[in-house]
Amino acid sequence: MCPLMRQMVMGAMRWPIDQPLDGTGPAFYNALAKLCSEWIQREAAFSLPTSHEKRVAAAISYTLENLKSATMAGACSVAAMSERSLRRRFKHELGLGWDEYRRRARIMAAVALLSEGRKAIGIIAADVGFESQAAFSKAFTNIVGQKPSDFRRVESVLSA
Repeated sequence: MCPLMRQMVMGAMRWPIDQPLDGTGPAFYNALAKLCSEWIQREAAFSLPTSHEKRVAAAISYTLENLKSATMAGACSVAAMSERSLRRRFKHELGLGWDEYRRRARIMAAVALLSEGRKAIGIIAADVGFESQAAFSKAFTNIVGQKPSDFRRVESVLSA
């Protein structure tokens, strides 16, 4: 969820569900509804594509099951393909390369862990396979649109 959407959802708490809207409420909810249609299109990019092609699907399964330690060599081995062939098949079948697929899968796993709110961000970064918290934070910000600490803070408010 993008930062603006999170803030708007938090702002919506201004109007309790059992209370009538004030003069600003209808305008706020109309704007929120219009923005949601745009956000839904962008949020679709934060999903992982799949493949029905047997060898690409095997590489995907390997990657997801070994998220922390998955390597291109391991993916090639389970797919019984050369690195060059697997890279081309991934790009053709999924629209993104294996490295980007693994990065997005790691970020999605991190989102779930951050939402739980228990582990330190550095531990989460290591748990999902990033070599440093800085690399994790940069990748997370590029994909999610905000820093992991900001995401956790907003997530904890939304789930309270």
